[in-house]
Formats: sequence, structure tokens, C-alpha cells
Amino acid sequence: MSNSPAKPRICFVAPQVYPILSGSDDIKFAGGAEVQQVFIARAMVSVGYEVSAVCLDYGQEDQVTIDGITVYKTHTRNEGIRVVRFIHPRATSFWRAMKKADAHIYYQRCAAVHTGITALFCRWRKKKFVYAASSNSDFQPDKLRIKYRRDKMLYEYGLRRADAVIAQNTEQQKSLRSNYGLDSTLIPNIYSPNQPGPARDGCDILWVGMIRPVKRPELFIKIAERTPEFKFKMIGGPYMTAESKIYYERIREMAASVENLEFSGFLPFDEVERQFDCAKLSVNTSIIEGFPNTFLQSWARGAPTVSFFDPKIRQNGRPVGVIVHYEQEAIENIRTLMNDDAKRARMGEECKLYYTTHHSADKITAEYTKLFDSLAQ
Repeated sequence: MSNSPAKPRICFVAPQVYPILSGSDDIKFAGGAEVQQVFIARAMVSVGYEVSAVCLDYGQEDQVTIDGITVYKTHTRNEGIRVVRFIHPRATSFWRAMKKADAHIYYQRCAAVHTGITALFCRWRKKKFVYAASSNSDFQPDKLRIKYRRDKMLYEYGLRRADAVIAQNTEQQKSLRSNYGLDSTLIPNIYSPNQPGPARDGCDILWVGMIRPVKRPELFIKIAERTPEFKFKMIGGPYMTAESKIYYERIREMAASVENLEFSGFLPFDEVERQFDCAKLSVNTSIIEGFPNTFLQSWARGAPTVSFFDPKIRQNGRPVGVIVHYEQEAIENIRTLMNDDAKRARMGEECKLYYTTHHSADKITAEYTKLFDSLAQ
């Protein structure tokens, strides 16, 4: 009989994770933070942890198991009476679902009111709470993407009471220390590529992201318009607000006027993976990020990235992929890489090496195992 202690039970408090976890084509949402949580949850299951998730009601059963992860549902997106629905059914349903999960450790990612709710629950129930950043703005009070002052206060309450805080990069660690006086554990994003399907026609240059102003999709459209010799593809759906849907329609109309640009709108995550199998380059036009999943989707396949966002990572003293600051600079680098197959292949191999060394599933799973086991002790 083994004398080793049982592994702690882990619960992911992830309101919008169900569409990605279930692989549903009907629910048009695929956020980067949610993709990461699905990867981490599946990785923990693969090494023997009992894993659950608490998420919104998308019409699923009250309790359902997917890929070894038990999912407990809370409320629908717009359920309840305005003003009072913050308490019921929102806070009460999350509290009830977390209680059902009965985990030892609760993991929540992305700055939100749920950070405070999860922290309160864990203090009340004597559980451990892990907060993980999803963007550099999470630790910059003047850039927090939280609408209401009440929700910002609850987020900061939860952040200060986390038993462990996970940062994606050193910039986040510095911001957390400078702005909140807190230390963190650096654990990079995890990624495990799919098994490539049969060869198919794709695009030369790919852009993937939620269609939001912070992602600057209009900049990618301008780049495509100015480089008609290449094929471009844009993938992404709107964020779930009325204003975001209006912005999405404007971007869709702009893209339709560019002959060498295909606008696909929302695609399920597995289909997005297939698009990366075919791309020669991917482009990131965001103002701010944490660490884009699209970098890893490209790098794991040996495809370089051209990005306006600098994650401040270096390999042999050089950025991984290409970092640019201006539209013309991006166009010049895209043309150079697309017209020089050997150079693009060399850079792609460098990117792939960085992915393998720092972001592979085995490496990151080991880091999470170490953290979760230490908290359980």
C-alpha cells in the first residue's frame, strides 16, 4: 500500500470556460484565459488530480463531466433583476457551485468580481485560493478592464488575499510588487498542439483574437490592404456586449472590402487549430496582452510571429519572433519573411525551440503540480 498523500482536489472558477471545454459550435466564445484554464485542467487530470470547474449556465446539466473534469453550473448570463442580481443569483449561485465542488484549492484567472467572491469563499470555508493573471493590465490599477468600482474593489480584495498569485511574465511580477506589494510565482502559459489533419489550403498570414478595440483588428486589415501579394485570414468573434457587437460588424464590413483578406468570424477552437496548421506567419496587433496563446499556436508549428505587443522574452539576447512598433515596420518585416523561405524557416525553428523549452505541456504541468502540492501541505 502506498503511503504517499492523496493529491489535492482542484476547482477552476471559470465562468466562460464551458464553450471551449465542451467544444460547442453553438456558443460563439473562445477567450484566451478560458483556453488556458482548459489546458491546465486537462493537464492536471492527466497526472491524477481530481478536477472540477464552476461556470455559467449555457443550457448544460447542473453537473456534467467532460474530459475527466466535473462541471458545476451557476446562473445564465443575464439572469436576475438588475442591481440585486449581483447578490442573487450571481454571487449565491457561484458560492453554491463552489461548495458542491468541495475542492482543496480554488483557481481563478482574469481580473474580475469573481476574484473577490472566490477569495471570500475560500476564507470562509478554509480553502486555498490561487489567482492567475491573464493580462499585464491585471496588476496595473489604472488599466484594469473592470467597469464598476464595486467590482474593482472586490477584485483587489481577492488579489490581496490569494494564497498564491501566478504571473505569466516578469513584467507582471514587477507590476504586482510595485502596485500591490505582493510576490508571485512565474508560470508561463501552457500549450499542447493538436494532431495535424490532412493537408488543406490555408492562408499565408493569420490573425486570431476576439474582435475588440484593444486588439486593434483594423490595423491588420490595413496591413492586408497594403500587401495584396499575400493571402490573409482574420478569425474572431465579438465580445458579449451590445457595443462590442456593433464594433464587430464595423470590422467585418471593413474586412469585406479587402480582396486578399478572408474574414472568418468566430470559429471553434479545434477549427482555429487547423488554421494554424496552414499558416506561414501570424500577426498580433494588440495594445496590451498577458501572453497570447496565438504565439504558442504559431511557435509550436515553427511559424514566426510579427507582433506589436512585446512580451519581453528573449532568446540568446533577441526577441522571439519579430517585434514591431509601426504599420510600415510590420509590412516590411512581413514582406521580408514571406519572400525569404530560408529566413522564415530559421526563425520558425528558433520560435519552436523556445516553445518546447518554456511552454510545453510536460514542463508547465510539473510547475503546477509543484505549486498545488505545496499549497495542500
